[in-house]
Amino acid sequence: SAPCVPYGGFPVASWLEPDKACVGGAAGLAAAAQMLRAESATAQRAIDYVHALIRREVARGVPAERIIVGGFSQGGLVAVRAALSFTDAPLGGALALSTFFGDEHAKVARANERLPVLVAHGDADRIVPPSEGHRIVEQLRRLAPGADVRFELYAGMAHASCPEEARDVREFVFTRAGMGAADATAPASADAAPAATAGSAVRAPPLEPRALEEMGAAALKAYLRARGVPDAELAACFERADLLVRALRECGGAEAAASCD
Repeated sequence: SAPCVPYGGFPVASWLEPDKACVGGAAGLAAAAQMLRAESATAQRAIDYVHALIRREVARGVPAERIIVGGFSQGGLVAVRAALSFTDAPLGGALALSTFFGDEHAKVARANERLPVLVAHGDADRIVPPSEGHRIVEQLRRLAPGADVRFELYAGMAHASCPEEARDVREFVFTRAGMGAADATAPASADAAPAATAGSAVRAPPLEPRALEEMGAAALKAYLRARGVPDAELAACFERADLLVRALRECGGAEAAASCD
């Protein structure tokens, strides 16, 4: 989880380190405006953390080209900048969901000059304006002309998600991670057809309990969808703990799941 830092005089869970000018009694709008143009240095600690996570997975045997870094809101800024600046090897892609780019300066590693990126935004977002989504695309095409950038704008979606976005994210992840197109194009709505029987389609592989326990709520939900769990079941998971229990059961970790109940 992101640490709490002071923004506009209030503690906020943030991956960005606030400028001294916004610590204390600065107005909330001023803090929000500053955040949208955050300098690279304010996100560097979080970017380094993401790089460490990627290297850990590569050390475990996961090919770098099958690793996709994604984030929502502040997390999207960190995800895109971390993926662009990863020097070790080309990554599978990046997800920028309802997010912003920050200032105009960003490091682009030669290994990820052709990074695939899905930028997704809602046209009813009042927290991060849709114009910020367009700006991400512009900045990526300026800084990394070879990047494969795709932009999706969803009608009526606020600073949240929607079934259409979930479907597009699923397709992007399965396609870029080389997990097969059969599940990637499957419906993501609650009335979707039941998951195919084992062996008839490629699903996300089971993970070790420790890997699941290190995931946040959004990552757990995305993983469960990739395992074929329908949205109707995910809707019953109100907290991260609920998602973790469901993921542990999905991967056969019955004992671990029982201890979390």
